[in-house]
Amino acid sequence: ASVHVAAINANKPSEDRSLIHVAAGAKTPYALMGVFDGHSGTTAADFAQAHLVDFVRHACSVMEQRKPTGSKHNAVADALALALLNADAVLLGRAALGNKDDGLPGACVIASYLVGRHVYVLGAGDCRAVLGSSAAPARAPQLMSDIDRARVSTSCSGEGPTATPPSSELVPNAPGGRPLFATPLTYDQHGETGSEVARIRSTHPGEYD
Repeated sequence: ASVHVAAINANKPSEDRSLIHVAAGAKTPYALMGVFDGHSGTTAADFAQAHLVDFVRHACSVMEQRKPTGSKHNAVADALALALLNADAVLLGRAALGNKDDGLPGACVIASYLVGRHVYVLGAGDCRAVLGSSAAPARAPQLMSDIDRARVSTSCSGEGPTATPPSSELVPNAPGGRPLFATPLTYDQHGETGSEVARIRSTHPGEYD
């Protein structure tokens, strides 16, 4: 297996970062790969690149120690979402204690957490994860958790509450001459997504600017 990253500068210097972390020797082997789309600077993207692995490792460790009695997929999804929220809180806390301008840059996050035969996708913002496969997935991606700004999906689980699944699209002229199915694993969170607009307005009533 191999992992490839391609980047095109929208700004100079680029405000985007990527992460590839493979823990093959861990008690439970896993891999975490992410893309961080920085905005108004690199502070948030740099922080995610440097520290998201630690937050995920800690959150998953706490989850395992608590020995969840329900669906393990839900527990992993919650752990990933809380890892992102904790990272966000620490970054903002550092800005509050130091240079407040460090709290202005932000980043959209998309990350894939692979463990065993399962892949969990963590998204915040309008970055998008797409699964490429030689056949249409037998199971549609399922929304597993919604904790504030974090959305976690898994494409391999048969458990948990289902969301309206995105449809797979056939790409007939894929590289190598074989057809490829493209299946979105996340949905965009921005001002043109109706559900996201409703969530923000319910969280911040009366703030329509």
